[in-house]
Amino acid sequence: MTPKAFFAVVWRRRLVAVLAGCLVILAGFAFLSTQKKTYQSSALIGILPNPANTNSLTSYPVIIPSLIPTYIQQLSSTSFLDQVAGSLPFSATGTQLGSDLSAVASTNASVITITATMPTANESEIVAKAATTTFMNLQQNNQIVQFQVYSYPQLPTAPASPHPKLVIGASVILAIIIAIAAALGWDKLFGRVFEAGELEESTGLAVLGILPDEKRLKNGSRLVIGTPGLTRLEESIRALRTNFVFATGGGKMKTVAITSLGAEEGKTTVAVNLAVVAAELGLNVVLIDGDIHRPQVHEVFNIPNSTGLTSLVTEGLDPKSVLYEVPGIPNLRVVPAGKVLSDRRDEANLYLRHMGSLSELGDLVIIDAPPLQAGADVRLLAMAAEGVLLVCRAGSSTQHQLSTAVRAIENLDVNVVGSVLTRAKDTSEIDKGISYYSHYRGADQGPLAPSSSTAGQLPSKIPSGNAASGNGANANKPKPNSNPAQSKEPAKGD
Repeated sequence: MTPKAFFAVVWRRRLVAVLAGCLVILAGFAFLSTQKKTYQSSALIGILPNPANTNSLTSYPVIIPSLIPTYIQQLSSTSFLDQVAGSLPFSATGTQLGSDLSAVASTNASVITITATMPTANESEIVAKAATTTFMNLQQNNQIVQFQVYSYPQLPTAPASPHPKLVIGASVILAIIIAIAAALGWDKLFGRVFEAGELEESTGLAVLGILPDEKRLKNGSRLVIGTPGLTRLEESIRALRTNFVFATGGGKMKTVAITSLGAEEGKTTVAVNLAVVAAELGLNVVLIDGDIHRPQVHEVFNIPNSTGLTSLVTEGLDPKSVLYEVPGIPNLRVVPAGKVLSDRRDEANLYLRHMGSLSELGDLVIIDAPPLQAGADVRLLAMAAEGVLLVCRAGSSTQHQLSTAVRAIENLDVNVVGSVLTRAKDTSEIDKGISYYSHYRGADQGPLAPSSSTAGQLPSKIPSGNAASGNGANANKPKPNSNPAQSKEPAKGD
């Protein structure tokens, strides 16, 4: 993940990050509130050679390392603690002092530190002084070494614990770490994909196109090419066409199914308009409405849906007989979905036995497939195609859902050629292209501006004898530059 992508994720999930950070800081303050204040008072006692014992002067460096542990053990013994407890002006037992009184030594410096930890400053000083006095009294008759108090216990002015600054500082640092981790984790598990980089990261697929958010397309699918006011969207579709041609091997892949994870993600809009701009290249393009339960292609092009793809099963029609030409768009033919199949077995039969014959009808066959969540039969349709193009609407799916969907398709041994992000908010790259092309073409004038004389004209069915070559029914072809989609309100859905 690049630094830019990292900060983008954290900013996008800033509410999660702030909430997690606040919880950690509140936990730190809660910890402080539960901790009782303790005070410490200490005494430093040095161990020196006994000048009255000449032998100890020479053997001092040798014996002191073994003597110090002995004195430390004495300071923690029950008998010593009982003596200290008995000398205190308040009630206490040796057992209680066992956790309040400690002694540590520095061998190199031959110094013992006696520390009393008590709930009040006064008590800590009294206990430390009592322990120091008791220890010094016990060592009065020591003939080997002598003891000297370097520092007597003092009344502490501040509590030894807790340390508010330390706890708060640690809480802030921990809050930042957990906030970042929470933002990244939430984005990975529950966050929805909004940008092209996220789509590529979650699917492992190249993003072939980014379609900007267009309010006029939210009510349904429609033909974008040649529609006034949709220049940004049109240019993004042409960029998709360029990448699509390269991704499919420059024409080596003839049949591509376009699908999405769920409904209303824009797959039909992508399929329809990609077919139109592919036909501009001179390819004989066949667009098949494979979403037989929610067909929309026939409404976009204003063609009848009485016979179509399902007629291959229900009526035994030849694939060439269900092809329709579209007025004003040369080289493009459409196979509508046809009537809904009542038997699920017919649907499986359609995908397994008849889809292969449709791939021979043109140079490029684009299938508007049902969403992957529509059912298991969708995967049969994907298997009938040479490649799959995955469409994702910004904010509709999580990274986990998309990665799972791609793996499911790849497990069918189907090539996923790439992905398309629709309704994208970040369209800076698209806007650069628009500003370039608008220099010689009006922002609201498309390259296939519809002709009002042919708008809404009903397309003619292609005679079966010449359908395969794409040259049939030339006498019945309408004049170019017509756009039947302009005469019909878009259908709700994709």
